[in-house]
Amino acid sequence: MGRQILIRLLASILIILAVISVPAPVPANGPPPPPFLNVSLRRVPAGAAFADILIKIDESDPNFTYVNEGNLELLGLSVDAEIVGFNADGFMSFTFHYNDAFSDIRIRREQHHNLQVRFAAREGRADFNSAQFQDLRNNYRDMKIVFLDNEGNIVHISREFTLPAPRTHLIGLTYEYRAEEEVRIDIRSSAIGEIILIWAIVVLSIALEFGLGLVFGFRGKQLLIILLANVTTQVLMWVIYFNFMMQLPHITAVIILEAAIYPAEFLIYRKSPHMEKESTLKLLIYTILANTLSLAVGIAVFW
Repeated sequence: MGRQILIRLLASILIILAVISVPAPVPANGPPPPPFLNVSLRRVPAGAAFADILIKIDESDPNFTYVNEGNLELLGLSVDAEIVGFNADGFMSFTFHYNDAFSDIRIRREQHHNLQVRFAAREGRADFNSAQFQDLRNNYRDMKIVFLDNEGNIVHISREFTLPAPRTHLIGLTYEYRAEEEVRIDIRSSAIGEIILIWAIVVLSIALEFGLGLVFGFRGKQLLIILLANVTTQVLMWVIYFNFMMQLPHITAVIILEAAIYPAEFLIYRKSPHMEKESTLKLLIYTILANTLSLAVGIAVFW
């Protein structure tokens, strides 16, 4: 029996490594990452290396800072860069004048051959928080997009536009630059998109843990118990997250929820009459690996 568990353990580790090496569209077994404003760029002007956003902010604003030096260092720009001192009709750089802002403003090519930039998402830090995103969509909805060269000098500034009234986590902005100054700005803020994302997370999590159950040799009603356990924990997770945890730092919410899901699913399996003949060690190893597999997919995609 011990040898069979060891073989299944090794097979499971190989599955986890295979899964996290392939990009997936959504994280599983956990809430989505903290919200951010994502800007897809269909076209960019020649010489553009960065794409920042301009917001209306001044020295009287409690979120104002004269310069975010950390971003200058991160992006390799000088305090003398044109964007740092830029102010036109009250519009200034979010990246350099919103206190403690972080923006991934390097223009990079992503899926579907779009160029993308992200705002208000500090990668690599444990204190993920939605506060900056909330500010952007609630208090700084009037914006412009500015393109910068490698030195931080301005290449092009878009016309002014306004984000929609806040309704969901998901706001996607598509910008298409055209030399004749005609630009196309599409803004998406959709509750339907958020519902689809949640369902995708639920389905992916269930599929991963169900598949691992097959690897562990569970069959028939045992697989049904796995299915029901996942549905139950997923529903409870989303109810708790949306009602009590949305304002917490993201990593904090994930730790709390995962700390509850692991033992809850193990107890469901251990107490089920259909799994009473299975060893406690086997059920424990399965629970840990199944939930870690789901979590690993999310970490591989978003962190």
